[in-house]
Amino acid sequence: MVQNDGEKDASSVRISRRELLEKGVAAGLSLGFVSTFPLQVRRSAAEESSAQVSGEDKTRVVREGPIAELIRKHMENTQTPGIAVGLYDGNHEPSGQIFPQGYANFESKRPVSPELVFEIGSVTKVFTSTLLGYRPEILDEPLAEHLPIKGRNPELRRVRVVNLATHTSGFPPNVEGPGRDGGPYLFHDRLPPEDSAILKLWRNWAPTHPLNGYCRTCGVGTCWNYSNVGFVTLGFVVAGDHYNQVLKEKITGPLSMKGTSANPPEGSPLADGYVFKNGERHPATGRDVDLKASALDMISWIKAQVQPYEVEDQALGAAIVQTHQKRFFASQQCPQSQPIHFDMGLGWQIHPFLDTGLTIAIKDGGTFLDGQSCWVGFIESKKLGVAVLTNMIGGKSSPAELGLQILRQRLDNGE
Repeated sequence: MVQNDGEKDASSVRISRRELLEKGVAAGLSLGFVSTFPLQVRRSAAEESSAQVSGEDKTRVVREGPIAELIRKHMENTQTPGIAVGLYDGNHEPSGQIFPQGYANFESKRPVSPELVFEIGSVTKVFTSTLLGYRPEILDEPLAEHLPIKGRNPELRRVRVVNLATHTSGFPPNVEGPGRDGGPYLFHDRLPPEDSAILKLWRNWAPTHPLNGYCRTCGVGTCWNYSNVGFVTLGFVVAGDHYNQVLKEKITGPLSMKGTSANPPEGSPLADGYVFKNGERHPATGRDVDLKASALDMISWIKAQVQPYEVEDQALGAAIVQTHQKRFFASQQCPQSQPIHFDMGLGWQIHPFLDTGLTIAIKDGGTFLDGQSCWVGFIESKKLGVAVLTNMIGGKSSPAELGLQILRQRLDNGE
């Protein structure tokens, strides 16, 4: 999560990335989420009657049927105003399906549409890691050789670029001060100024610094600890002060993800977010600085993940393949630190999927500043993936639970 400097609302309800994982993804993968709504791969009569077509690729929009009912149940349980689910199943629905439910703004009752743009928070990280996938030759090179600053810190020669993309750099989760983790500079195409917190980190970081948390007793590259500032640093490595331009040239342009950007096109419909706190839902207070996307665009992203060798832009397909390769294993986690239960690709957390013998790659995102959350998961071997975008954070359950339910049911009822 990246928070604008000076905003206070997010800090009062901030929870750690490890807590989010334990609450959502880890719990979901261990419990299995047996749903009371049986999902049929063949569309029900209700789905057929409510289906519409959106976008140039004939993506199907579905507002009724088993999955829509499952989404509404999740909304009721979590008091989430609106959700858009993008589902891609290359074996059964090769054009993709979108399930829009609820309201983009609860007070005005503005409905969720397929084109509605949500904040995707830390799902931004897998876009950044894909930019790194274009440059596999620098993965094992020292970070100190790739930072856009003068007066380099010799300690940063210990950090390899790949360590940033696997959360094993030894960097702290976050830094405080002007510009915080550096997102306001990266996503506005500016280098960090002299007084910025991220620049001070680059110049003063050492592996044993107290801010590094439990990884300070481990060697660089041996300890997973989720780091927002580490991934913003990676953004500067792969794009310098032209992040939005490079993203468009390398990813969103080739995939025709027209609404995906840190600064969506003028006139784009935007979701308004909400924070669930102290048993009540409250309107969020601002807008975050990282990427925004619609469910329509996220179907294109998922399709590229599950069929990377079919991506028309072959260089992009090859970069995506790089992100799926395991670079850090749970068994490598430093024994003095906290254990993890997944392996790491570049940005993607890679888990065994329940008792299926399959592997799932996932990434979640959430921002309290604008009250929105996102979860993406895909099973490449099944050409199957889902993105859940919501305008709520802090509820009783996370988007991961809904996404995992949909994937498990799709597998259980597949042909």
